[in-house]
Amino acid sequence: DDKGIEIGNLFINPFDTYHDSKASCGYTIENGSKKIGVATDLGKATDDVFNALKGSSAILLESNYDETMLMMGGYPQFLKQRIKSDYGHLSNIECGKLVKKLFENGTENFLLGHLSQENNMPVLALQTVKCEISDKRILEKISLEVAGRDLISTTIEV
Repeated sequence: DDKGIEIGNLFINPFDTYHDSKASCGYTIENGSKKIGVATDLGKATDDVFNALKGSSAILLESNYDETMLMMGGYPQFLKQRIKSDYGHLSNIECGKLVKKLFENGTENFLLGHLSQENNMPVLALQTVKCEISDKRILEKISLEVAGRDLISTTIEV
């Protein structure tokens, strides 16, 4: 794809995401043998997003909001609708569905990120994604962590 760039032995390939900001995109980074993905500001998990991330060894994936916290929180209604829209952010539930689908296609390492400070909690994001996966065999094999908002994240071996 001519949108990507090569830096040394790394190939960085952007892919479009559905978000209401200009030129919103995620990235995959490959070195010939492994691929990692970074996907936030998704809005919705489209087939194009899935296809770009498929086959990654590890993915930083948006798990932005808990629907109940969002709807019960203090944001104005128009902002709640924007966040929930196809051009907003990915909920914990939608993140869980995407994690399960990506696991079924070879990815075992996930770092949940871009959590809303007002509409999510790390423990809630992790619990919701695990509940959405629901398959004990998958949960035993998967590496699933939450990126700290203000901390350096732990290293995931890929």
